[in-house]
Amino acid sequence: QKPAIYNHHVYIADAFLHGTFEIKNPPSWHNDVAIIDGKAFGIYGPTGALLLLPFVALYGLNAPESLLNLVLASFGVVLFWNILRKCEFSAKFSRWMTVFFAFGTLQFFSAVHDQTWWYAYIVSSFFILLSLNEFIGRKRLLFVGLFIGFAYGSRVESVFAFIFVLTCLNFPRISFKSLILLLIGFIIPFSLISFYNFARFEDIFENGYANFVKRDPSSVLPYGLFSINYFPNNFSVYFLKGPETISVFPYFRPPWIGMSIIFVTPAFLYIIITLRKQVFNLKVVGAWASVILMAIPSLTYFYPGWTEFGWKHSVVFTPFLVYLTALGMRGKLNFLKKFLILVSIFIQLWGVLWWKLAGWFY
Repeated sequence: QKPAIYNHHVYIADAFLHGTFEIKNPPSWHNDVAIIDGKAFGIYGPTGALLLLPFVALYGLNAPESLLNLVLASFGVVLFWNILRKCEFSAKFSRWMTVFFAFGTLQFFSAVHDQTWWYAYIVSSFFILLSLNEFIGRKRLLFVGLFIGFAYGSRVESVFAFIFVLTCLNFPRISFKSLILLLIGFIIPFSLISFYNFARFEDIFENGYANFVKRDPSSVLPYGLFSINYFPNNFSVYFLKGPETISVFPYFRPPWIGMSIIFVTPAFLYIIITLRKQVFNLKVVGAWASVILMAIPSLTYFYPGWTEFGWKHSVVFTPFLVYLTALGMRGKLNFLKKFLILVSIFIQLWGVLWWKLAGWFY
């Protein structure tokens, strides 16, 4: 890890500590800001900045955002282990799946990255894991809603983690008390986030991202920010695109635009088995529904991304993807399952090394 030059959350936290939402004198390379009446505002949710407050108070603008990113990702791995054990998977199978989550998915790539975009994904993933650990464990629904609310405060699509919870509670048969506890928990961070948005843009759902994109001369928006017309290109990148060939070792390189989620994490193929009747249940339905709804924004977004190894937006719902993979494997290991897990880890390691050695910093 090295200090990030794209550390937008540090500047947002610094603004909070100075009693304002305006980012004063952002670096010239911090393009990801909204400009309103000549004032700069962060476009990223406040949760990541809130976590950085004590570090910014101590270290100022040199606060270690990238180090906190790595720490949160590591705690996320521990949480995932706890979730698997609470689901009564065997210790051996849980170890393999935890290693797979930690090193065979974009959780690994995002954890060792040192720029602000990946931090937002890891923060969201961390709070989703907290919510799942609580829901599958002690089931204190107030805390489940609270954690999903803070995940929403980092990446908006995280709100669809509620679908898994509600489905497992057999909605609409969920008790009124349970629903109220979930909502109260969620409303606490949602109210803070809504106030933050309204104070800046006079709209509780406006985060400033559209303002930034429309000011960016490299953005081409023939159908607006989101449209079903962008789906074919995004689907091709996220599910079909492979590496580019080069004439020297290692003869392949990842394209800047990213690659298929199946190529970068081939063990996800076992998710398909959860659609079989013998495996299909409320947990499977809920996990699939959450994944699909979380994926829709990036599938209909005007551009897949700038530089990425795989489907970077999928980091938010990777906990659900690995959970579905575990269900698809039926909690058992064989040679093929182990092989695909190891291949996934090798591919992720290749991506991390390529990015670090080639100097791709986005």
